[in-house]
Amino acid sequence: AVEILSPTHLHREHVLAAARAGKHISCQKPMANSVAECREMLAATEAAGVTFRISECFYHYPPLEEAKRLITDGAIGTPTMVRIRTVVGDTDSPFQQALDPAGYEWRFDARSPGGHLFDDMVHKYAVALWLFPERIRSVQAVVRKGPLFFEAPTACIFEYDRDDLLGTMEVTHAPKMR
Repeated sequence: AVEILSPTHLHREHVLAAARAGKHISCQKPMANSVAECREMLAATEAAGVTFRISECFYHYPPLEEAKRLITDGAIGTPTMVRIRTVVGDTDSPFQQALDPAGYEWRFDARSPGGHLFDDMVHKYAVALWLFPERIRSVQAVVRKGPLFFEAPTACIFEYDRDDLLGTMEVTHAPKMR
């Protein structure tokens, strides 16, 4: 098996190579930079007869596992709203200072189809899909361009197939928050 943890713009190439080699594949999210690339990857893995999955690490976060259990068990009744909020501040930590800026260059050019929404919020959207058995049938969003690869403010609402269940997701940047 192969675990693909490379930058998103390399996923297609790596998945196709692994499929040609007959390897089962686990690929980090996001799957690819376009729907066309995703379809090509799916076709290649199906033709090769290998297992292909997109891994989502957020599902294994204990508070979210507990939320899923409570929802599934009916312990909190029938939820009618899921609200997901992200506030991003600036950091000035030894970890951040030790990062090589060259490792992030791909996030600022055509190799990345989006910034924070594509790189991080996809996790939160996946959680919204995972928490409830109902399918999401529509999504509307307002996205504003922020500093560097950050979009803020951003607001999103999604409708599930169940008419009494809605979801919201928002992102804001708090530059003075550490």
